[in-house]
Amino acid sequence: MLNDRARTSPYLTRSERAASFIEMAAGILVMIPIILLLVNLGGVLVAFMMNGDIAQKTARAAAAAGDGQSALLTAQTVVSQGSKGGMATIKLSCFKWQSPTSSLPNSSFGTLPKDVPGPGPGQVLVVTKLTVKLLAPMPGLPESQEFQGMSIQPIVGVGATLPK
Repeated sequence: MLNDRARTSPYLTRSERAASFIEMAAGILVMIPIILLLVNLGGVLVAFMMNGDIAQKTARAAAAAGDGQSALLTAQTVVSQGSKGGMATIKLSCFKWQSPTSSLPNSSFGTLPKDVPGPGPGQVLVVTKLTVKLLAPMPGLPESQEFQGMSIQPIVGVGATLPK
């Protein structure tokens, strides 16, 4: 609370200025970690959404391929194009292409995680793994986070086999 002298004078006394400076410094010291935590949270949230989006785009592109091998090459290309970023790296961790017909062989890459259902006939499954390095590492928190994205899409790139 200001004294009578401060109300009549536009200038603060030396002790009042010192108190204001200390309050401001304490406030800044409290706000900096909060701002850094929000920056990290925002970066992780953007990377998490990007992982799901890339998994879906990869599965759609692979589903449009004509066979399992070209679908796998397409999936690897889409993931490598999507992983061009500074704070996150994305890898194709699992790929399963279940042929809609018996004339085409199935194709797979990697191992299917326990918690992910396998694709049915005529479906392609893509599982991506994203590793995010925090923009502002903080003590007590891990320096990176890992996320898994999954998408199952119906195969649309194989023409129907007509009876003879």
